[in-house]
Amino acid sequence: MPRGGRRPGAGRKPKSATHHVLAGQAGKRVLALVPTSRDDVGTPEHAAALVMPVDLLTQEGEQAYWHRYVGPALDAGTLTAHTVGGFVLLCQVAGRADRMWEDIEREGLTASVEGVVKAHPLLPAYRGLVQRHESLLQRYLLAAMAKPDLGATAKPKEDDDSAALRQLMAIK
Repeated sequence: MPRGGRRPGAGRKPKSATHHVLAGQAGKRVLALVPTSRDDVGTPEHAAALVMPVDLLTQEGEQAYWHRYVGPALDAGTLTAHTVGGFVLLCQVAGRADRMWEDIEREGLTASVEGVVKAHPLLPAYRGLVQRHESLLQRYLLAAMAKPDLGATAKPKEDDDSAALRQLMAIK
């Protein structure tokens, strides 16, 4: 049973199709050595259908965030026709956080009430917007995972099909 929760990348990692073929209980699954193709959700044909919803993104900052995030989200395959609503929410939250921070900076980070210096009253609300923004960025795989990219330094991986063939040939 998979575990891990709702965080992106959490839980048990899926096995490759060749590993399923070579692993146990092969009699309980259909033998298919041809890999299945994934839906092309990030192709330019699908990108043309995902036009910015002007009626929902009314603020100029929200539209700027749409243009900033739409390309990487399409490349990651997380922006589809079904996820546009959440993506609009991401752009709205980012724009609202920017506008709130402008208000905080204009009025100052601290406020003096009856001689007592306190933090700006909008800071807790701003913190909540920033946290929501970060979680939405992770949902669309736009936030960095802060892990080093080992692909450039690691030696090239062996092709899955050749590794599977080698394992099949080793079985006596």
